[in-house]
Amino acid sequence: MFGPNYRTPEASMYRRRMIAHYVPCTECATDVCGDYAAGKDTCRYLHDDCNGGGKFDDGVFCHYCR
Repeated sequence: MFGPNYRTPEASMYRRRMIAHYVPCTECATDVCGDYAAGKDTCRYLHDDCNGGGKFDDGVFCHYCR
């Protein structure tokens, strides 16, 4: 899927989708994984290595704030 210079259309689309799935933390605006923020157990891109956090009653928070 990826070329040696990572400029193939597939690689560019993958990176854009991966970056777009982050949402800001309600308190500190740190990036939070959109899948974890939606309440899923795993991330579709990086799994356990993705920016942790979760959705609470009062918003989406990163693992530092909650």
